[in-house]
Amino acid sequence: MTRIEWTRTEPGDIEHLVAMLLCRENPAATHIRPSRGDGGIDVLVPADDGSGIIVYQVKSFHSNLTASQKAQVERSFHRLVDFANAHDLKVLEWYLTLPLDPTTENLDWLADLTAGHDLTVGWRGLNFLDGLAGTYPSVVDYYLHDGKERLQTSLESLTAVLRMNLNTGSSASEAGSPAPAPTGPLAASEAVESLASLHAALNEHDPHFYYDFSVDTVRPDVPDQPGLVAAVQHGDDTRCITFKIFARCNASLVERPVPMNIEITADPDSDLHGDIQAFEKYGRPLTTPAGSTEVNFDLPGGLGGAFTGGSASIGPAKDAGAEPYDLRLQLLDQTDALLTETLVHMKPLTTGLRRRGVRAHGTEQHGAFTFEALWDLDAQTSNISLGPTDLTGGVPSLLLPGLRLLREFRHPNQLRVAAPFGVEAAAPLGIPDDMALDPGAGTVFDLVEALAIIQEHTSTQIRVPDLTKLTQRDARRILYAAEVLRGEAISVPWEVRTVHLNPGAGPQPTEPVTMLLFEKLSISVNGARVDLGYQQVHLPAVRIDLNSLTNHDDHQDVRIVPVGGTPAIIRFAPALPVVPS
Repeated sequence: MTRIEWTRTEPGDIEHLVAMLLCRENPAATHIRPSRGDGGIDVLVPADDGSGIIVYQVKSFHSNLTASQKAQVERSFHRLVDFANAHDLKVLEWYLTLPLDPTTENLDWLADLTAGHDLTVGWRGLNFLDGLAGTYPSVVDYYLHDGKERLQTSLESLTAVLRMNLNTGSSASEAGSPAPAPTGPLAASEAVESLASLHAALNEHDPHFYYDFSVDTVRPDVPDQPGLVAAVQHGDDTRCITFKIFARCNASLVERPVPMNIEITADPDSDLHGDIQAFEKYGRPLTTPAGSTEVNFDLPGGLGGAFTGGSASIGPAKDAGAEPYDLRLQLLDQTDALLTETLVHMKPLTTGLRRRGVRAHGTEQHGAFTFEALWDLDAQTSNISLGPTDLTGGVPSLLLPGLRLLREFRHPNQLRVAAPFGVEAAAPLGIPDDMALDPGAGTVFDLVEALAIIQEHTSTQIRVPDLTKLTQRDARRILYAAEVLRGEAISVPWEVRTVHLNPGAGPQPTEPVTMLLFEKLSISVNGARVDLGYQQVHLPAVRIDLNSLTNHDDHQDVRIVPVGGTPAIIRFAPALPVVPS
């Protein structure tokens, strides 16, 4: 790439270009538009550890600095110092950035200017900027040459070719050029080079965005990813083509906004209408059903346009400064006694389009429940709700505190929101008496608690199975095994049992007898058998039905029945008793 003719470039173009090169080099950077309140900051980069900021002051000076130009730099630096002091900003580093390498005298002057300030100072000159220009040639082409027009033409052609090739199953030898038709069946390995070439060409010229694409038999979900701006899917009954558009840096959407118009048809009394209102007020993510949405996007890469009869998933706008955080939720009874507590990992706060509401939401640290708090700034009211999650694969003992809170989240108990550590300062919030309790929360808690008890008696790791597929028989077996393992005597009615008798051990048919049996105790979890020891079965009064006697080589099988309906008394036995010989 030829070097930039800095001396022939307009000062405003230089400053804009340099700012964008810095933003590409530092994707988290913010390009501050010139204004009275810019604080002498052209490009601001947050430190990786969050301890402060790094500031680049961009100038277009490309010849030996004049007294007037030095005075401009001095004013910018002093404005920065005043701005940082007024706004409690910690400036860690400050760099004068311009297409001019310094002289020794220049460096001495800069050192004198910044002496006495606790920050790192540097001069980023011509060699530095030429290096950035070589690293990001598409930025230079876009802002100084005719790259903007060629970019649009190139991307529209490439995406059209990509759609055609993927829809027809053909390949391409070069971006935009059809490859010769294969003479035999196309092997998957033969498409790798062509798809890689298309991907490289698709991402060659755009300084603001990059593009990924995939072809799937089944339409895939598109999860949120860092930098994801939009995803567009084209599909039929055979395949789905997904294009994903990513911002290369924070400044991308400032330089190239993505305007859109969305029309959603919803009945006033429908759930969808309520979801739309929650999105507008609180920034709660919105997913519309198929057929309800018309969208017109001006997307990069020629991927925009009008889409009718579809669906849309819209997330809240992200505040660049917002960070995840943790909260401690404590459940108290009427006397303020602590019932249980757990930690919730919270996502950054969101707000609606009109900024008249705030949403806080997160998930319990081990995935036991979801938490959401909505503040209506107009009505000055709040609403807190907890919701169930998919517990499949969770560790039972870790889930219990959260599930206990979910089960007991009802009137007249109280909820207190506290910092993750330290003394609880906030007053507890009463839970309304009309708060609907999840009817399955108690059953889920009992099952997971039972699994936690079972885990204490086996070295096999127990994970929560898919509770939606757990049969009633297996659920009852889990609950029963836990009850036995607790060590208490269980009284169980019974009618008929078959037992083994050793030869010569059979009593007279008219004699009621007492029996003590030992049976293996086991359960099945996630398709695996878990042995837990034995259960001791005490039968106080039984009669043997000799008519059912069946002889075997080393024993006899016979049925026994209770006398007078006496129940069986069951206790846990870790191992079989040792019988003296």
